[in-house]
Amino acid sequence: VWLTTARLPHMAPRAADEGVVAELLEVSYPDGILRRRLRLGAGDGMPGEIALAPDGSVLVSDGLRGVLYRLRPNAADLETVRSALLRSPQGIDVTAAGDVAYVADWSRGLFRWDLATDSLAPLTAADGRTLRGVDGLRVHAGALIAIHNGSTPNRVMRVRLDAAGRALTGADVLDAPSDLEGEMTVGVVLGDRFVYVASSAWPFWTE
Repeated sequence: VWLTTARLPHMAPRAADEGVVAELLEVSYPDGILRRRLRLGAGDGMPGEIALAPDGSVLVSDGLRGVLYRLRPNAADLETVRSALLRSPQGIDVTAAGDVAYVADWSRGLFRWDLATDSLAPLTAADGRTLRGVDGLRVHAGALIAIHNGSTPNRVMRVRLDAAGRALTGADVLDAPSDLEGEMTVGVVLGDRFVYVASSAWPFWTE
């Protein structure tokens, strides 16, 4: 099991949090033994989502530092992937072929990450528009399932792609409950179901 830790700057400081830094943890299952802990950059970022590629690579987004991390199979160290296109990368997932990852940058839109070349390209529609305000992101059946919490109300969308997976061709709202408190954040595809966090506490944290 892969986990991340971070010290959140807007939460009340506690003595127990003083040693917490941004890290990627490898924990064996089901015994819960901590095998490895790898610091993410300088340890002062805020990891968003984790994706596991078919080859065993682990991908992590850091919305605070605006970078991506990759841990290749059997590698001892993390690689840092930087791009001038990124500001606040959040949701991330990998295609079944394992050659492409899709990344949601909350403030700049959706991106296609070529894992062979480490190049990023924006996903735009024919008119040049993209979809900003996306947090959670998952690949499913040639499309992207996006948690769009940059809208009111928050909504879950199925974002359609062209055959090459390089452009946006449309989007459909799958769920938009208006009676939930909190904020939608992340989710996971289980077969043909999407299970997501519908009411996280993020909007209630203050200074």
